[in-house]
Amino acid sequence: MFSIGCIELVDFRSYVGQHRFEFPKAPGLYFLTGHNKLNPRLGRNDCGKSTLLDVIFWCLYGRTSRGLKAGDVISWGKKSCSVTVWLEVGELKLGVWRSQAPNQLAVNDHITSQEELEKLLRLGPEAFSYAVMLPQFGDAFFDLAPAAKLTLFSDIMQLDYWLEKSQLASEQAAALLREKGEHELTLANLRGQRESSKTSILNLTARQVTFDQDVAATQSRIMGGLQRLLDEAERREAASEETTKLVKQAEVRLKKHGSQHLCPTCKQPVPDATLKVLHQNHADFERELRRLNQEQALCRQQIMAAQTSLATEANRLNPYAGLIASEQEALATIKQCINESKAAIDAINERHTATSFWVAGFKRIRLMIIEATLRQLELEVNNSLASLGLTDWSVQFDVERENKSGGVTKGFIALIRAPGAPGPTRWEAWGGGATQRLRLAGDFGLANLIMERAGLSNTIEFFDEPSSHMGQEGLLDVAETLHQRAVSSGKRILLVDHHTIDFGEFAGVITVLKDHKGSHVAMA
Repeated sequence: MFSIGCIELVDFRSYVGQHRFEFPKAPGLYFLTGHNKLNPRLGRNDCGKSTLLDVIFWCLYGRTSRGLKAGDVISWGKKSCSVTVWLEVGELKLGVWRSQAPNQLAVNDHITSQEELEKLLRLGPEAFSYAVMLPQFGDAFFDLAPAAKLTLFSDIMQLDYWLEKSQLASEQAAALLREKGEHELTLANLRGQRESSKTSILNLTARQVTFDQDVAATQSRIMGGLQRLLDEAERREAASEETTKLVKQAEVRLKKHGSQHLCPTCKQPVPDATLKVLHQNHADFERELRRLNQEQALCRQQIMAAQTSLATEANRLNPYAGLIASEQEALATIKQCINESKAAIDAINERHTATSFWVAGFKRIRLMIIEATLRQLELEVNNSLASLGLTDWSVQFDVERENKSGGVTKGFIALIRAPGAPGPTRWEAWGGGATQRLRLAGDFGLANLIMERAGLSNTIEFFDEPSSHMGQEGLLDVAETLHQRAVSSGKRILLVDHHTIDFGEFAGVITVLKDHKGSHVAMA
Protein backbone atom coordinates (compact mmCIF):
# COMPACT_ATOMS: atom_id res chain seq x y z
CA MET A 1 0.00 0.00 0.00
CA PHE A 2 1.01 3.59 -0.61
CA SER A 3 -1.27 6.10 1.09
CA ILE A 4 -0.96 9.70 2.23
CA GLY A 5 -3.22 10.48 5.21
CA CYS A 6 -2.62 14.07 6.20
CA ILE A 7 -0.17 16.93 6.12
CA GLU A 8 0.84 19.55 8.65
CA LEU A 9 2.70 22.68 7.59
CA VAL A 10 4.01 25.87 9.09
CA ASP A 11 4.86 28.98 7.04
CA PHE A 12 5.28 27.21 3.70
CA ARG A 13 5.07 29.72 0.85
CA SER A 14 1.52 31.13 0.71
CA TYR A 15 0.41 29.01 3.69
CA VAL A 16 1.29 31.40 6.48
CA GLY A 17 1.04 30.08 10.00
CA GLN A 18 0.15 26.54 11.07
CA HIS A 19 -2.14 24.38 8.91
CA ARG A 20 -3.34 20.79 8.96
CA PHE A 21 -5.17 19.01 6.17
CA GLU A 22 -6.47 15.46 6.20
CA PHE A 23 -7.05 13.87 2.82
CA PRO A 24 -10.37 12.13 2.21
CA LYS A 25 -10.41 8.52 3.28
CA ALA A 26 -13.10 7.21 0.91
CA PRO A 27 -12.15 6.25 -2.66
CA GLY A 28 -13.39 8.55 -5.40
CA LEU A 29 -12.56 11.55 -7.53
CA TYR A 30 -12.09 14.81 -5.65
CA PHE A 31 -11.93 18.22 -7.24
CA LEU A 32 -9.30 20.57 -5.85
CA THR A 33 -10.10 24.11 -6.92
CA GLY A 34 -9.36 27.59 -5.69
CA HIS A 35 -10.77 30.99 -4.85
CA ASN A 36 -8.47 33.99 -4.87
CA LYS A 37 -10.13 36.56 -2.60
CA LEU A 38 -6.92 38.57 -2.40
CA ASN A 39 -6.87 39.18 -6.14
CA PRO A 40 -10.31 38.28 -7.56
CA ARG A 41 -9.24 39.05 -11.13
CA LEU A 42 -7.03 35.93 -11.01
CA GLY A 43 -10.10 33.81 -10.35
CA ARG A 44 -8.98 30.34 -9.31
CA ASN A 45 -5.30 30.94 -10.13
CA ASP A 46 -2.51 31.75 -7.71
CA CYS A 47 -4.46 30.43 -4.73
CA GLY A 48 -2.06 27.76 -3.53
CA LYS A 49 -3.58 24.69 -5.16
CA SER A 50 -0.32 23.47 -6.67
CA THR A 51 1.54 24.67 -3.58
CA LEU A 52 -0.49 22.20 -1.53
CA LEU A 53 1.03 19.44 -3.68
CA ASP A 54 4.46 21.05 -3.47
CA VAL A 55 4.17 20.76 0.31
CA ILE A 56 4.14 16.97 -0.03
CA PHE A 57 6.86 16.80 -2.66
CA TRP A 58 9.17 19.14 -0.74
CA CYS A 59 8.70 17.23 2.49
CA LEU A 60 9.53 13.91 0.87
CA TYR A 61 12.30 15.00 -1.51
CA GLY A 62 13.66 18.35 -0.33
CA ARG A 63 12.51 20.40 -3.31
CA THR A 64 9.28 21.36 -5.03
CA SER A 65 8.14 20.02 -8.38
CA ARG A 66 9.54 23.19 -9.97
CA GLY A 67 12.89 22.84 -8.21
CA LEU A 68 12.39 25.36 -5.38
CA LYS A 69 14.28 24.54 -2.22
CA ALA A 70 16.06 26.08 0.75
CA GLY A 71 14.82 29.57 1.65
CA ASP A 72 12.57 29.86 -1.43
CA VAL A 73 9.86 27.80 0.26
CA ILE A 74 9.60 29.92 3.42
CA SER A 75 6.62 32.28 3.62
CA TRP A 76 7.55 35.90 2.97
CA GLY A 77 8.57 37.65 6.14
CA LYS A 78 9.07 34.36 8.06
CA LYS A 79 12.38 32.88 9.15
CA SER A 80 11.70 29.16 8.86
CA CYS A 81 9.17 26.58 7.76
CA SER A 82 8.36 22.94 8.41
CA VAL A 83 6.14 20.22 6.97
CA THR A 84 5.01 16.84 8.25
CA VAL A 85 3.50 14.22 5.95
CA TRP A 86 1.80 11.17 7.45
CA LEU A 87 1.74 8.21 5.08
CA GLU A 88 1.82 4.44 4.80
CA VAL A 89 4.29 2.56 2.62
CA GLY A 90 3.71 -1.16 2.56
CA GLU A 91 3.46 -2.22 6.22
CA LEU A 92 5.24 0.91 7.46
CA LYS A 93 3.49 3.92 8.98
CA LEU A 94 5.72 6.94 8.53
CA GLY A 95 5.67 10.46 9.84
CA VAL A 96 8.11 12.42 7.67
CA TRP A 97 9.12 15.82 9.03
CA ARG A 98 11.30 18.32 7.23
CA SER A 99 12.27 21.84 8.23
CA GLN A 100 14.10 24.71 6.59
CA ALA A 101 16.23 27.01 8.75
CA PRO A 102 17.41 24.81 10.26
CA ASN A 103 17.57 22.20 7.50
CA GLN A 104 16.57 18.92 9.11
CA LEU A 105 14.85 15.67 8.13
CA ALA A 106 13.31 13.09 10.44
CA VAL A 107 11.18 9.97 10.12
CA ASN A 108 9.08 8.95 13.10
CA ASP A 109 11.02 11.45 15.23
CA HIS A 110 14.42 10.03 14.23
CA ILE A 111 16.84 12.19 12.26
CA THR A 112 17.60 10.51 8.94
CA SER A 113 19.10 11.11 5.50
CA GLN A 114 17.41 11.61 2.15
CA GLU A 115 18.86 8.34 0.90
CA GLU A 116 17.43 6.38 3.83
CA LEU A 117 14.06 8.09 3.42
CA GLU A 118 13.82 7.15 -0.26
CA LYS A 119 14.61 3.54 0.63
CA LEU A 120 11.61 3.59 2.96
CA LEU A 121 9.42 5.29 0.35
CA ARG A 122 10.53 2.84 -2.38
CA LEU A 123 10.06 5.69 -4.86
CA GLY A 124 12.54 8.27 -6.03
CA PRO A 125 11.39 11.79 -6.97
CA GLU A 126 10.97 10.94 -10.68
CA ALA A 127 8.97 7.80 -9.92
CA PHE A 128 6.83 9.73 -7.43
CA SER A 129 6.18 12.44 -10.04
CA TYR A 130 4.91 9.94 -12.59
CA ALA A 131 3.15 7.49 -10.26
CA VAL A 132 1.59 9.62 -7.51
CA MET A 133 1.74 13.31 -8.33
CA LEU A 134 1.75 14.64 -11.87
CA PRO A 135 2.86 18.24 -11.40
CA GLN A 136 1.52 21.16 -13.37
CA PHE A 137 4.91 22.22 -14.64
CA GLY A 138 6.36 18.79 -15.26
CA ASP A 139 6.61 17.05 -18.60
CA ALA A 140 4.19 14.26 -19.39
CA PHE A 141 5.82 10.99 -20.30
CA PHE A 142 4.83 11.31 -23.95
CA ASP A 143 6.16 14.88 -24.15
CA LEU A 144 9.74 13.86 -23.52
CA ALA A 145 12.20 13.46 -26.38
CA PRO A 146 12.83 9.83 -27.36
CA ALA A 147 16.22 9.70 -25.62
CA ALA A 148 14.90 11.49 -22.53
CA LYS A 149 11.85 9.22 -22.52
CA LEU A 150 14.08 6.17 -22.51
CA THR A 151 16.34 7.66 -19.83
CA LEU A 152 13.37 8.36 -17.59
CA PHE A 153 11.88 4.94 -18.27
CA SER A 154 15.24 3.31 -17.47
CA ASP A 155 15.70 5.35 -14.30
CA ILE A 156 12.22 4.71 -12.97
CA MET A 157 12.29 1.03 -13.84
CA GLN A 158 15.93 0.81 -12.66
CA LEU A 159 16.84 -0.73 -16.00
CA ASP A 160 20.25 0.90 -16.03
CA TYR A 161 21.17 -1.68 -13.41
CA TRP A 162 21.84 -4.03 -16.31
CA LEU A 163 23.94 -1.45 -18.16
CA GLU A 164 25.93 -0.93 -14.98
CA LYS A 165 26.41 -4.68 -14.74
CA SER A 166 27.46 -4.78 -18.39
CA GLN A 167 29.93 -1.96 -17.77
CA LEU A 168 31.21 -3.75 -14.69
CA ALA A 169 31.63 -6.93 -16.72
CA SER A 170 33.49 -4.93 -19.38
CA GLU A 171 35.78 -3.43 -16.75
CA GLN A 172 36.36 -6.85 -15.21
CA ALA A 173 37.12 -8.29 -18.65
CA ALA A 174 39.64 -5.51 -19.26
CA ALA A 175 41.14 -6.09 -15.81
CA LEU A 176 41.42 -9.80 -16.58
CA LEU A 177 43.24 -9.01 -19.83
CA ARG A 178 45.64 -6.77 -17.91
CA GLU A 179 46.13 -9.50 -15.34
CA LYS A 180 46.67 -12.00 -18.14
CA GLY A 181 49.28 -9.69 -19.69
CA GLU A 182 51.09 -9.52 -16.38
CA HIS A 183 51.08 -13.32 -16.10
CA GLU A 184 52.28 -13.67 -19.70
CA LEU A 185 55.13 -11.25 -18.99
CA THR A 186 55.98 -13.23 -15.87
CA LEU A 187 55.78 -16.46 -17.89
CA ALA A 188 58.15 -15.07 -20.54
CA ASN A 189 60.61 -14.05 -17.82
CA LEU A 190 60.32 -17.48 -16.19
CA ARG A 191 60.97 -19.20 -19.49
CA GLY A 192 64.05 -17.05 -19.96
CA GLN A 193 65.17 -17.95 -16.44
CA ARG A 194 64.53 -21.63 -17.21
CA GLU A 195 66.75 -21.56 -20.30
CA SER A 196 69.42 -19.63 -18.42
CA SER A 197 69.26 -22.15 -15.59
CA LYS A 198 69.58 -25.07 -18.01
CA THR A 199 72.60 -23.45 -19.64
CA SER A 200 74.12 -22.81 -16.21
CA ILE A 201 73.60 -26.44 -15.23
CA LEU A 202 75.32 -27.62 -18.44
CA ASN A 203 78.26 -25.31 -17.81
CA LEU A 204 78.53 -26.36 -14.17
CA THR A 205 78.33 -30.03 -15.14
CA ALA A 206 81.20 -29.55 -17.58
CA ARG A 207 83.21 -27.82 -14.89
CA GLN A 208 82.35 -30.61 -12.45
CA VAL A 209 83.73 -33.20 -14.87
CA THR A 210 86.83 -31.10 -15.47
CA PHE A 211 87.31 -30.68 -11.73
CA ASP A 212 87.05 -34.45 -11.16
CA GLN A 213 89.47 -35.06 -13.99
CA ASP A 214 91.92 -32.54 -12.55
CA VAL A 215 91.67 -34.17 -9.11
CA ALA A 216 92.24 -37.63 -10.60
CA ALA A 217 95.22 -36.36 -12.58
CA THR A 218 96.68 -34.70 -9.49
CA GLN A 219 96.18 -37.85 -7.46
CA SER A 220 97.84 -39.90 -10.19
CA ARG A 221 100.76 -37.49 -10.31
CA ILE A 222 101.13 -37.50 -6.53
CA MET A 223 100.93 -41.28 -6.40
CA GLY A 224 103.62 -41.54 -9.10
CA GLY A 225 105.89 -39.18 -7.18
CA LEU A 226 105.15 -41.02 -3.96
CA GLN A 227 106.11 -44.32 -5.52
CA ARG A 228 109.35 -42.84 -6.72
CA LEU A 229 110.03 -41.49 -3.24
CA LEU A 230 109.28 -44.88 -1.72
CA ASP A 231 111.65 -46.56 -4.16
CA GLU A 232 114.30 -43.95 -3.47
CA ALA A 233 113.77 -44.36 0.27
CA GLU A 234 114.22 -48.10 -0.09
CA ARG A 235 117.46 -47.60 -2.02
CA ARG A 236 118.72 -45.14 0.50
CA GLU A 237 117.80 -47.49 3.31
CA ALA A 238 119.87 -50.21 1.71
CA ALA A 239 122.76 -47.82 1.09
CA SER A 240 122.54 -46.60 4.68
CA GLU A 241 122.62 -50.14 5.98
CA GLU A 242 125.63 -50.94 3.80
CA THR A 243 127.45 -47.79 4.90
CA THR A 244 126.65 -48.56 8.51
CA LYS A 245 128.40 -51.92 8.07
CA LEU A 246 131.43 -50.19 6.55
CA VAL A 247 131.55 -47.76 9.46
CA LYS A 248 131.46 -50.60 11.92
CA GLN A 249 134.19 -52.50 10.06
CA ALA A 250 136.32 -49.35 9.96
CA GLU A 251 135.79 -48.91 13.67
CA VAL A 252 136.90 -52.49 14.30
CA ARG A 253 140.06 -52.09 12.23
CA LEU A 254 140.84 -48.78 13.79
CA LYS A 255 140.35 -50.19 17.22
CA LYS A 256 142.61 -53.06 16.56
CA HIS A 257 145.39 -50.99 15.07
CA GLY A 258 144.98 -48.02 17.24
CA SER A 259 145.15 -49.74 20.66
CA GLN A 260 148.79 -51.00 20.42
CA HIS A 261 149.94 -49.45 17.23
CA LEU A 262 150.94 -52.98 16.34
CA CYS A 263 150.16 -54.85 13.24
CA PRO A 264 147.91 -57.74 14.16
CA THR A 265 149.76 -60.02 11.75
CA CYS A 266 153.39 -59.32 12.18
CA LYS A 267 153.14 -57.76 15.59
CA GLN A 268 155.32 -54.93 14.45
CA PRO A 269 154.47 -51.34 15.31
CA VAL A 270 152.06 -49.79 12.76
CA PRO A 271 153.34 -46.77 10.99
CA ASP A 272 151.51 -43.52 11.65
CA ALA A 273 150.54 -43.26 7.99
CA THR A 274 148.56 -46.48 8.06
CA LEU A 275 146.72 -45.41 11.16
CA LYS A 276 145.98 -42.12 9.50
CA VAL A 277 144.42 -43.90 6.54
CA LEU A 278 142.24 -45.97 8.82
CA HIS A 279 141.07 -42.85 10.59
CA GLN A 280 140.39 -41.24 7.28
CA ASN A 281 138.35 -44.21 6.03
CA HIS A 282 136.38 -44.29 9.21
CA ALA A 283 135.63 -40.58 8.96
CA ASP A 284 134.63 -40.92 5.31
CA PHE A 285 132.23 -43.72 6.09
CA GLU A 286 130.67 -41.75 8.92
CA ARG A 287 130.22 -38.71 6.69
CA GLU A 288 128.63 -40.85 4.04
CA LEU A 289 126.36 -42.41 6.63
CA ARG A 290 125.31 -39.01 7.93
CA ARG A 291 124.63 -37.85 4.40
CA LEU A 292 122.55 -40.91 3.68
CA ASN A 293 120.63 -40.49 6.93
CA GLN A 294 119.92 -36.87 6.11
CA GLU A 295 118.75 -37.75 2.63
CA GLN A 296 116.67 -40.56 4.01
CA ALA A 297 115.04 -38.22 6.57
CA LEU A 298 114.33 -35.72 3.77
CA CYS A 299 112.88 -38.50 1.67
CA ARG A 300 110.64 -39.56 4.55
CA GLN A 301 109.43 -35.95 4.88
CA GLN A 302 108.71 -35.85 1.16
CA ILE A 303 106.85 -39.14 1.44
CA MET A 304 104.74 -37.78 4.32
CA ALA A 305 104.06 -34.60 2.36
CA ALA A 306 103.06 -36.63 -0.69
CA GLN A 307 100.79 -38.82 1.44
CA THR A 308 99.22 -35.72 2.99
CA SER A 309 98.68 -34.21 -0.45
CA LEU A 310 97.19 -37.45 -1.67
CA ALA A 311 94.81 -37.58 1.32
CA THR A 312 93.93 -33.92 0.73
CA GLU A 313 93.12 -34.57 -2.90
CA ALA A 314 91.12 -37.66 -1.94
CA ASN A 315 89.04 -35.58 0.49
CA ARG A 316 88.72 -32.59 -1.83
CA LEU A 317 85.03 -31.86 -2.53
CA ASN A 318 83.86 -30.88 -5.96
CA PRO A 319 82.43 -27.32 -5.49
CA TYR A 320 80.35 -27.61 -8.62
CA ALA A 321 78.24 -30.45 -7.21
CA GLY A 322 76.60 -28.11 -4.69
CA LEU A 323 76.17 -25.38 -7.28
CA ILE A 324 74.53 -27.86 -9.65
CA ALA A 325 72.20 -29.06 -6.87
CA SER A 326 71.23 -25.46 -6.04
CA GLU A 327 70.70 -24.66 -9.71
CA GLN A 328 68.60 -27.79 -10.20
CA GLU A 329 66.49 -26.84 -7.17
CA ALA A 330 66.05 -23.35 -8.62
CA LEU A 331 65.15 -24.87 -11.99
CA ALA A 332 62.51 -27.05 -10.32
CA THR A 333 61.07 -23.96 -8.65
CA ILE A 334 61.05 -22.09 -11.97
CA LYS A 335 59.27 -24.99 -13.67
CA GLN A 336 56.68 -25.03 -10.88
CA CYS A 337 56.18 -21.26 -11.29
CA ILE A 338 55.82 -21.75 -15.05
CA ASN A 339 53.13 -24.36 -14.49
CA GLU A 340 51.39 -22.08 -12.01
CA SER A 341 51.54 -19.16 -14.47
CA LYS A 342 50.15 -21.35 -17.25
CA ALA A 343 47.35 -22.52 -14.95
CA ALA A 344 46.64 -18.92 -13.95
CA ILE A 345 46.50 -17.85 -17.61
CA ASP A 346 44.16 -20.74 -18.43
CA ALA A 347 41.92 -19.78 -15.50
CA ILE A 348 41.94 -16.14 -16.59
CA ASN A 349 41.04 -17.17 -20.14
CA GLU A 350 38.06 -19.11 -18.82
CA ARG A 351 36.97 -16.20 -16.61
CA HIS A 352 37.49 -13.73 -19.44
CA THR A 353 35.36 -15.82 -21.78
CA ALA A 354 32.56 -15.96 -19.22
CA THR A 355 32.89 -12.29 -18.29
CA SER A 356 33.00 -11.17 -21.92
CA PHE A 357 29.82 -13.08 -22.55
CA TRP A 358 28.02 -11.04 -19.91
CA VAL A 359 29.18 -7.73 -21.39
CA ALA A 360 26.61 -8.27 -24.11
CA GLY A 361 24.51 -10.69 -22.04
CA PHE A 362 23.45 -8.08 -19.49
CA LYS A 363 22.49 -5.73 -22.32
CA ARG A 364 20.38 -8.47 -23.87
CA ILE A 365 18.70 -9.13 -20.53
CA ARG A 366 17.95 -5.42 -20.23
CA LEU A 367 16.45 -5.36 -23.72
CA MET A 368 14.36 -8.42 -22.90
CA ILE A 369 13.08 -6.75 -19.73
CA ILE A 370 12.38 -3.54 -21.63
CA GLU A 371 10.47 -5.45 -24.30
CA ALA A 372 8.40 -7.28 -21.70
CA THR A 373 7.82 -4.11 -19.70
CA LEU A 374 6.83 -2.17 -22.79
CA ARG A 375 4.25 -4.76 -23.71
CA GLN A 376 2.78 -4.37 -20.24
CA LEU A 377 2.95 -0.58 -20.57
CA GLU A 378 1.19 -0.79 -23.95
CA LEU A 379 -1.58 -2.84 -22.37
CA GLU A 380 -1.99 -0.37 -19.50
CA VAL A 381 -2.02 2.64 -21.83
CA ASN A 382 -4.40 1.12 -24.39
CA ASN A 383 -6.85 0.16 -21.64
CA SER A 384 -7.14 3.87 -20.79
CA LEU A 385 -7.56 5.18 -24.34
CA ALA A 386 -11.21 4.19 -24.86
CA SER A 387 -12.27 5.68 -21.53
CA LEU A 388 -10.61 8.91 -22.59
CA GLY A 389 -12.78 9.09 -25.71
CA LEU A 390 -10.18 7.65 -28.08
CA THR A 391 -12.15 4.63 -29.23
CA ASP A 392 -10.29 2.28 -31.58
CA TRP A 393 -7.03 4.10 -30.87
CA SER A 394 -3.93 2.25 -29.76
CA VAL A 395 -0.37 2.96 -28.77
CA GLN A 396 2.66 0.93 -29.73
CA PHE A 397 6.10 1.46 -28.20
CA ASP A 398 9.44 0.78 -29.77
CA VAL A 399 12.73 1.11 -28.04
CA GLU A 400 16.49 0.93 -28.37
CA ARG A 401 18.22 -1.79 -30.34
CA GLU A 402 21.77 -3.06 -30.22
CA ASN A 403 23.56 -1.97 -33.39
CA LYS A 404 26.09 -3.93 -35.44
CA SER A 405 29.06 -2.40 -33.65
CA GLY A 406 27.80 -3.73 -30.32
CA GLY A 407 26.59 -0.36 -29.04
CA VAL A 408 23.06 0.67 -28.19
CA THR A 409 21.02 3.04 -30.30
CA LYS A 410 19.14 5.23 -27.86
CA GLY A 411 15.49 5.94 -28.47
CA PHE A 412 12.02 5.38 -27.11
CA ILE A 413 9.24 6.19 -29.50
CA ALA A 414 5.49 6.05 -29.18
CA LEU A 415 3.57 5.14 -32.33
CA ILE A 416 -0.12 6.07 -32.40
CA ARG A 417 -2.67 4.11 -34.40
CA ALA A 418 -5.87 6.08 -34.98
CA PRO A 419 -9.00 5.57 -37.10
CA GLY A 420 -8.50 7.09 -40.54
CA ALA A 421 -4.75 7.35 -40.18
CA PRO A 422 -2.72 5.62 -42.93
CA GLY A 423 -0.65 3.77 -40.39
CA PRO A 424 1.28 4.12 -37.13
CA THR A 425 2.23 7.76 -36.58
CA ARG A 426 4.79 9.06 -34.15
CA TRP A 427 3.39 10.81 -31.10
CA GLU A 428 5.18 14.03 -31.99
CA ALA A 429 2.98 14.38 -35.11
CA TRP A 430 -0.23 14.73 -33.10
CA GLY A 431 -1.69 17.94 -31.73
CA GLY A 432 -4.81 19.47 -30.21
CA GLY A 433 -7.07 17.87 -27.66
CA ALA A 434 -6.11 14.33 -28.65
CA THR A 435 -2.60 14.87 -27.37
CA GLN A 436 -3.80 15.58 -23.83
CA ARG A 437 -5.84 12.42 -23.81
CA LEU A 438 -2.84 10.49 -25.05
CA ARG A 439 -0.72 12.12 -22.37
CA LEU A 440 -3.12 10.99 -19.67
CA ALA A 441 -3.25 7.47 -21.06
CA GLY A 442 0.55 7.35 -21.03
CA ASP A 443 0.69 8.72 -17.51
CA PHE A 444 -1.92 6.21 -16.28
CA GLY A 445 -0.02 3.28 -17.76
CA LEU A 446 3.34 4.44 -16.45
CA ALA A 447 1.93 5.09 -12.97
CA ASN A 448 0.50 1.58 -12.79
CA LEU A 449 3.79 0.11 -13.97
CA ILE A 450 5.89 2.08 -11.48
CA MET A 451 3.79 1.03 -8.53
CA GLU A 452 3.80 -2.59 -9.59
CA ARG A 453 7.61 -2.55 -9.87
CA ALA A 454 7.84 -0.94 -6.42
CA GLY A 455 5.63 -3.65 -4.98
CA LEU A 456 3.07 -1.09 -3.84
CA SER A 457 -0.66 -0.58 -4.29
CA ASN A 458 -1.26 3.13 -4.63
CA THR A 459 -4.38 4.55 -2.97
CA ILE A 460 -3.90 8.22 -3.81
CA GLU A 461 -3.05 10.17 -6.96
CA PHE A 462 -2.81 13.85 -7.83
CA PHE A 463 -3.37 15.30 -11.29
CA ASP A 464 -2.37 18.95 -11.45
CA GLU A 465 -3.89 21.01 -14.28
CA PRO A 466 -4.40 18.23 -16.88
CA SER A 467 -6.82 20.42 -18.87
CA SER A 468 -4.33 22.19 -21.15
CA HIS A 469 -5.58 22.42 -24.76
CA MET A 470 -8.92 20.86 -23.76
CA GLY A 471 -12.45 22.09 -24.14
CA GLN A 472 -15.30 21.34 -21.77
CA GLU A 473 -15.99 18.03 -23.47
CA GLY A 474 -12.39 16.97 -23.03
CA LEU A 475 -12.49 18.02 -19.37
CA LEU A 476 -15.54 15.86 -18.79
CA ASP A 477 -13.83 12.92 -20.51
CA VAL A 478 -10.83 13.39 -18.24
CA ALA A 479 -13.01 13.65 -15.15
CA GLU A 480 -14.99 10.57 -16.16
CA THR A 481 -11.79 8.64 -16.78
CA LEU A 482 -10.31 9.65 -13.44
CA HIS A 483 -13.60 8.82 -11.72
CA GLN A 484 -13.65 5.34 -13.24
CA ARG A 485 -10.00 4.90 -12.34
CA ALA A 486 -10.72 5.92 -8.74
CA VAL A 487 -13.72 3.64 -8.39
CA SER A 488 -12.27 0.60 -10.15
CA SER A 489 -8.96 0.69 -8.30
CA GLY A 490 -10.18 2.02 -4.96
CA LYS A 491 -8.08 5.17 -5.21
CA ARG A 492 -8.54 8.70 -3.94
CA ILE A 493 -7.74 10.88 -6.93
CA LEU A 494 -7.41 14.62 -6.57
CA LEU A 495 -8.00 16.56 -9.77
CA VAL A 496 -6.42 19.99 -9.44
CA ASP A 497 -7.65 22.49 -12.04
CA HIS A 498 -8.52 26.16 -12.37
CA HIS A 499 -11.39 25.48 -14.77
CA THR A 500 -14.97 24.91 -13.74
CA ILE A 501 -15.75 21.28 -14.34
CA ASP A 502 -19.44 20.44 -14.35
CA PHE A 503 -19.12 16.81 -13.34
CA GLY A 504 -21.68 15.27 -11.03
CA GLU A 505 -19.60 12.32 -9.82
CA PHE A 506 -17.09 14.22 -7.71
CA ALA A 507 -16.85 12.60 -4.29
CA GLY A 508 -16.03 15.99 -2.83
CA VAL A 509 -14.69 19.43 -3.59
CA ILE A 510 -11.64 20.84 -1.84
CA THR A 511 -11.23 24.58 -2.12
CA VAL A 512 -8.05 26.50 -1.47
CA LEU A 513 -8.90 30.02 -0.36
CA LYS A 514 -6.42 32.85 -0.50
CA ASP A 515 -6.95 36.11 1.33
CA HIS A 516 -4.83 38.68 3.10
CA LYS A 517 -3.85 36.04 5.68
CA GLY A 518 -2.55 33.66 3.01
CA SER A 519 -3.82 30.31 1.72
CA HIS A 520 -5.90 27.79 3.63
CA VAL A 521 -7.95 24.73 2.71
CA ALA A 522 -11.69 24.15 3.04
CA MET A 523 -13.37 20.79 2.40
CA ALA A 524 -16.92 20.64 1.01
